[in-house]
Amino acid sequence: MRKRKIFPILASVLLLGASLANAQTVTIDATEITDQRVVVVTIEWTADGAGVVPSTSFNTTIPDLTTILEGRHCYYAETQPGVTPPTALYDITIADAWGLDVFGGRLADRSATVAEDAPPLIGAISDNFAGAKTLTDVWTFSVENAGAGGQGTVRVYFR
Repeated sequence: MRKRKIFPILASVLLLGASLANAQTVTIDATEITDQRVVVVTIEWTADGAGVVPSTSFNTTIPDLTTILEGRHCYYAETQPGVTPPTALYDITIADAWGLDVFGGRLADRSATVAEDAPPLIGAISDNFAGAKTLTDVWTFSVENAGAGGQGTVRVYFR
């Protein structure tokens, strides 16, 4: 498997409070697995002392990532709690430009202790139909209920 780092340290949102212990961060990186034609967008996040994580548009924050991801299909996401785990049942949302949750709530109520995964949701939540979603606009990452200083990583896979 051949990997190529698309952006070494791509985007970082760092909002300083009174000290770094109260910092909220979102760092975004992307790696292309060239022989599989897969791009993995890795989002590492840390909540501030109030449990707030800044919403971040991951394909506009990084130069050229929109071009690389445009027309690719998102087919999978993994979540991993960090060294300082978030609050149990924290929620991740990846929304398109219209505000629709790409994963249809499947990244909500995440475990604070184990990694979990989910495919995107197609159609109404009640249909419960999983399938790839094509990236055609800006997607925004957000976390709710992370708890003070909670940390985690999300990997979003595109073909």
